[in-house]
Amino acid sequence: MENLVEQVRHADGAAKAICQPMRASIDDLPERLRNDLTALGPLPMRTLTAFVDLGLSDAEIARYFDLPAASIAKLRAIWQLR
Repeated sequence: MENLVEQVRHADGAAKAICQPMRASIDDLPERLRNDLTALGPLPMRTLTAFVDLGLSDAEIARYFDLPAASIAKLRAIWQLR
C-alpha cells in the first residue's frame, strides 16, 4: 500500500517530505476501508486526491470505483482532502 507521506529526492540525495503529513497508518484503518483501498489502485491517496481535485463528489467517486459513498467520505476525512 501507499506511504501516506511522499518523499522527493533532490539531486544532492536529501529527501523532503511533501504532500500531506502522515495522519494514519493504513494498518490503523478499519478492515472495510482497507479493502476499499484496493479499488483505488496502487496509490489510493493520490488517486482520491486527483478525483477530488477534478471536483467530483463523494457519490460520483464512489460510483466510478463501485464503492460505498460513506467509504469515500471517511477516507477524505482521514486524509483531510477537501
